[in-house]
Amino acid sequence: AIIASGATTPVMPISLAQKYEAKEGKACRDGVLYRVANGVEIPNLGEKMFPVITKEGTMRGYHSQCADVTTILQSVNHLNDTGHGVWLDGKQSFMINKETGEVNRIDHDGRNFTQEVWVIPPDELASVAAEYEAQGFNGHQ
Repeated sequence: AIIASGATTPVMPISLAQKYEAKEGKACRDGVLYRVANGVEIPNLGEKMFPVITKEGTMRGYHSQCADVTTILQSVNHLNDTGHGVWLDGKQSFMINKETGEVNRIDHDGRNFTQEVWVIPPDELASVAAEYEAQGFNGHQ
Protein backbone atom coordinates (compact mmCIF):
# COMPACT_ATOMS: atom_id res chain seq x y z
CA ALA A 1 0.00 0.00 0.00
CA ILE A 2 1.23 3.49 -0.79
CA ILE A 3 0.94 5.76 2.24
CA ALA A 4 -0.76 8.80 0.70
CA SER A 5 -0.81 12.12 2.52
CA GLY A 6 -3.13 13.55 -0.14
CA ALA A 7 -5.75 10.78 -0.06
CA THR A 8 -8.84 11.43 2.04
CA THR A 9 -9.80 7.78 2.43
CA PRO A 10 -8.13 4.38 1.87
CA VAL A 11 -8.92 3.04 -1.60
CA MET A 12 -7.93 -0.11 -3.43
CA PRO A 13 -8.64 -1.92 -6.70
CA ILE A 14 -11.72 -4.13 -6.33
CA SER A 15 -9.67 -7.00 -7.84
CA LEU A 16 -7.37 -7.27 -4.79
CA ALA A 17 -8.15 -9.46 -1.77
CA GLN A 18 -10.16 -11.51 -4.27
CA LYS A 19 -11.52 -13.96 -1.72
CA TYR A 20 -13.26 -11.12 0.11
CA GLU A 21 -16.39 -9.72 -1.49
CA ALA A 22 -16.87 -6.01 -1.94
CA LYS A 23 -19.99 -4.86 -0.13
CA GLU A 24 -22.07 -1.82 -0.85
CA GLY A 25 -21.18 0.71 1.82
CA LYS A 26 -22.46 4.19 2.58
CA ALA A 27 -20.04 5.85 0.12
CA CYS A 28 -21.25 3.59 -2.70
CA ARG A 29 -24.93 4.13 -1.82
CA ASP A 30 -24.35 7.89 -1.68
CA GLY A 31 -22.70 7.89 -5.12
CA VAL A 32 -19.33 9.14 -3.86
CA LEU A 33 -16.84 10.02 -6.58
CA TYR A 34 -13.07 10.21 -6.14
CA ARG A 35 -10.95 12.70 -8.06
CA VAL A 36 -7.72 11.02 -9.17
CA ALA A 37 -4.39 12.69 -9.95
CA ASN A 38 -5.28 13.54 -13.56
CA GLY A 39 -8.54 15.22 -12.44
CA VAL A 40 -10.89 12.46 -13.63
CA GLU A 41 -13.67 11.46 -11.24
CA ILE A 42 -14.24 7.75 -10.63
CA PRO A 43 -17.09 6.12 -8.65
CA ASN A 44 -16.90 4.21 -5.39
CA LEU A 45 -17.44 0.51 -6.18
CA GLY A 46 -18.05 -0.66 -2.62
CA GLU A 47 -15.83 -1.54 0.30
CA LYS A 48 -13.88 -4.50 1.60
CA MET A 49 -12.88 -5.51 5.10
CA PHE A 50 -10.42 -8.35 5.60
CA PRO A 51 -7.67 -9.55 7.95
CA VAL A 52 -4.01 -8.87 7.23
CA ILE A 53 -0.65 -9.57 8.81
CA THR A 54 1.77 -6.66 9.06
CA LYS A 55 5.49 -6.83 8.37
CA GLU A 56 5.97 -6.77 12.17
CA GLY A 57 3.91 -9.95 12.44
CA THR A 58 0.69 -8.62 13.94
CA MET A 59 -2.78 -9.48 12.75
CA ARG A 60 -5.04 -6.53 11.95
CA GLY A 61 -8.31 -5.75 10.23
CA TYR A 62 -8.01 -3.76 7.01
CA HIS A 63 -10.91 -1.68 5.72
CA SER A 64 -10.80 0.06 2.35
CA GLN A 65 -13.08 1.63 -0.21
CA CYS A 66 -12.88 0.17 -3.73
CA ALA A 67 -12.53 2.07 -6.98
CA ASP A 68 -10.99 1.72 -10.42
CA VAL A 69 -7.44 2.50 -9.22
CA THR A 70 -4.19 0.68 -9.98
CA THR A 71 -2.77 0.37 -6.47
CA ILE A 72 -3.73 0.50 -2.81
CA LEU A 73 -3.64 3.99 -1.31
CA GLN A 74 -3.61 4.13 2.49
CA SER A 75 -4.78 7.55 3.62
CA VAL A 76 -2.76 9.41 6.28
CA ASN A 77 -5.96 11.35 6.97
CA HIS A 78 -7.80 8.07 7.70
CA LEU A 79 -4.93 6.77 9.82
CA ASN A 80 -5.05 9.96 11.91
CA ASP A 81 -8.84 9.67 12.25
CA THR A 82 -8.46 6.09 13.53
CA GLY A 83 -5.95 6.97 16.25
CA HIS A 84 -2.62 6.59 14.46
CA GLY A 85 0.23 9.03 14.34
CA VAL A 86 2.21 8.97 11.09
CA TRP A 87 5.84 10.09 10.77
CA LEU A 88 7.14 10.36 7.17
CA ASP A 89 10.91 10.86 7.25
CA GLY A 90 12.69 8.77 4.62
CA LYS A 91 13.93 5.43 5.92
CA GLN A 92 12.94 6.35 9.51
CA SER A 93 9.21 6.52 8.70
CA PHE A 94 6.61 4.79 10.87
CA MET A 95 3.08 4.86 12.20
CA ILE A 96 2.07 4.37 15.80
CA ASN A 97 -1.25 3.30 17.25
CA LYS A 98 -1.78 5.95 19.94
CA GLU A 99 -3.95 3.62 22.06
CA THR A 100 -1.84 0.44 22.02
CA GLY A 101 1.61 1.85 21.26
CA GLU A 102 2.09 -0.60 18.38
CA VAL A 103 4.60 0.71 15.85
CA ASN A 104 4.51 -0.28 12.18
CA ARG A 105 7.39 0.57 9.90
CA ILE A 106 6.74 2.54 6.72
CA ASP A 107 9.22 1.86 3.93
CA HIS A 108 10.51 4.53 1.56
CA ASP A 109 11.93 3.68 -1.87
CA GLY A 110 13.01 7.24 -2.66
CA ARG A 111 9.70 7.94 -4.39
CA ASN A 112 6.85 6.45 -2.36
CA PHE A 113 6.17 5.67 1.28
CA THR A 114 4.76 2.13 1.48
CA GLN A 115 3.58 -0.49 3.95
CA GLU A 116 3.53 -4.20 3.24
CA VAL A 117 0.65 -6.28 4.53
CA TRP A 118 -0.37 -9.82 3.65
CA VAL A 119 -4.03 -10.76 3.24
CA ILE A 120 -5.12 -13.81 5.24
CA PRO A 121 -7.38 -15.99 3.06
CA PRO A 122 -10.78 -16.73 4.65
CA ASP A 123 -10.14 -20.47 4.76
CA GLU A 124 -6.90 -19.91 6.71
CA LEU A 125 -8.16 -17.29 9.17
CA ALA A 126 -9.14 -19.72 11.96
CA SER A 127 -5.78 -21.52 11.87
CA VAL A 128 -3.80 -18.27 11.73
CA ALA A 129 -5.81 -16.86 14.67
CA ALA A 130 -5.26 -20.08 16.64
CA GLU A 131 -1.52 -19.91 15.94
CA TYR A 132 -1.38 -16.32 17.16
CA GLU A 133 -3.32 -17.20 20.31
CA ALA A 134 -1.02 -20.19 20.97
CA GLN A 135 1.99 -17.88 20.70
CA GLY A 136 0.47 -15.44 23.18
CA PHE A 137 -0.28 -12.62 20.74
CA ASN A 138 -3.28 -10.53 21.65
CA GLY A 139 -3.41 -8.23 18.64
CA HIS A 140 -0.31 -6.10 19.19
CA GLN A 141 3.23 -6.42 20.40
